[in-house]
Amino acid sequence: MVAMAHDGCADWLDSLHTEGAVAEERPQSRRRPRRPPQPYVQPSVQPYVQPTVPPSQPASGRAGTRRLPIANPEEVTAINQTLDLIERGGPFEHRQDGVVFQNREGQLPEHPRGYFHEYTVTTPGLTHRGARRIVTGTYPETWYSNDHYRSFVVIDPRRY
Repeated sequence: MVAMAHDGCADWLDSLHTEGAVAEERPQSRRRPRRPPQPYVQPSVQPYVQPTVPPSQPASGRAGTRRLPIANPEEVTAINQTLDLIERGGPFEHRQDGVVFQNREGQLPEHPRGYFHEYTVTTPGLTHRGARRIVTGTYPETWYSNDHYRSFVVIDPRRY
């Protein structure tokens, strides 16, 4: 029986090589065809530059005050502390501070990825980051959100 199966295979292979022979068609695969690889395109993102305070403005001194459109004094204090940390370049309490903010909500002006960076504004009594954030663009473009990016208020980080 084994010899018969072998002979049948040999006959079939021979029939494939003979002129005019048509091989049986294989059923089509149900897999989607692979897309050809796309060439890598380097995104045109401006390099991130840590916001710096102009020389005429004190970086951490109390010589001037910021004009913040926030009524809650506790919230103003927390915002000022975070803005001071941003001006100094840290150290930040949360590892996510300074990461790229993607503006998925579309609440801020449209800019290329990498333009915005987010920072946590501490909320007393919480053991997690909370909902308060400062988002920076090019100095002095700065926004504050106390509801985790649902809304923003433009703030001026400069001291007067």
